[in-house]
Amino acid sequence: MGYFSGGILINIIYFLVLIPPVVYFMSGGLLKGHKQGLVYWSIATPLALWEPLTNPPLSFSFEAFGAVGAVIIVAVGTVFTMVQVWFMRRFGFVALVSVRLGLYAVTHVLYPRLL
Repeated sequence: MGYFSGGILINIIYFLVLIPPVVYFMSGGLLKGHKQGLVYWSIATPLALWEPLTNPPLSFSFEAFGAVGAVIIVAVGTVFTMVQVWFMRRFGFVALVSVRLGLYAVTHVLYPRLL
């Protein structure tokens, strides 16, 4: 249950609270409906870079995997988060949450049972 609620909470905080209001006010208000895609990706890309830096904590990554391992974890996390952001843009928020919960199902539920 913790992974389920955590995945939803992370997506709400990072993507539902931060992206749509800014896109609405910037694209809808200031730019009069133009450049919505540019505004969306201008906000979503820094968030996609920031999110992996906070999950897992970098200090843990450095201790457990060294500098190269931490960089790889952040790089893979950034790619995964960009995929999530693309899913949100293309299919909506439910698709974004589904992608995250699918990852958690594999990495936190199924994979540990295989070890």
